[in-house]
Amino acid sequence: MSEHEDIGPLRNQVHAVWNSVAGGWAAQVDDIEERGSIVAELMLDGLALSPGDRVLELACGTGAAGIAAARRVGPDGMVTMSDVAPDMVEVAVNRTKQLGVTNVATAVLDIEQIEMPDGTFDAVLCREGLMFAVDPGRALTEIHRVLKPGGRMAVSVWAARDRNPWLGLMLDAVATELGFEVPPPGVPGPFSLADKSALTGLVDGAGFLDVTLTDVDNPYVAEDFEQWWGHITAISGPVVAIVKNLAPEVRESLRGRLRESVVQYQNADGIELPGVELLVVARRR
Repeated sequence: MSEHEDIGPLRNQVHAVWNSVAGGWAAQVDDIEERGSIVAELMLDGLALSPGDRVLELACGTGAAGIAAARRVGPDGMVTMSDVAPDMVEVAVNRTKQLGVTNVATAVLDIEQIEMPDGTFDAVLCREGLMFAVDPGRALTEIHRVLKPGGRMAVSVWAARDRNPWLGLMLDAVATELGFEVPPPGVPGPFSLADKSALTGLVDGAGFLDVTLTDVDNPYVAEDFEQWWGHITAISGPVVAIVKNLAPEVRESLRGRLRESVVQYQNADGIELPGVELLVVARRR
């Protein structure tokens, strides 16, 4: 059995998780896009897009970064927004229709096996998606392949867990309450590419040049605990199904544990939970 056959079931499992939370992303779209705009604009600045460019967005979610890119490349440019989860692609389709963006296409694409010809795109962006690839090195090699010579890539992933209590608190509380790690060992999770040296090594190994890595502060700001709880239990792939299937008394115990945990992040306006992303920009040879 080949390596790719070995990890095929795991890859299918990860893909299914993100398809299952598409409805939550659609319901939280305004919140997601407001927060995501911080890193999206920095990614697009790094790509240095020009009118007429062809752009690929991978792991597009609601498509916000791709829509912002479409506005930069203008009517002569084209952005293909893609995700491995068909239901997530549908969220992006609906969003483009709502906003009247027409220079876009959508596709169901696996970041680890991008079904596009070599050298198709001037730029590729992937916001908060690469860390969920079962084989991120393979994904980066695929991104390199579909870029034109000299084309640019911008990728963001979450930094270390202790720098991201906006999500780490939930994962820690679930693990404490239920007695098992979330996500389980061997399953790619939100902090799986938080090691800067390992991340830049993967990018270098895929053949990219002029690699830069920047920390981007991206806290989650909420009016109160309930807003944060509703957000995290709707969009966080590793925990949505777990929380949904908890017995009522266990769910309330988890909520109580988390309510105590966020007290330290309260301020006069609500709560502000720290978040940090790693932004990588690089160029194809």
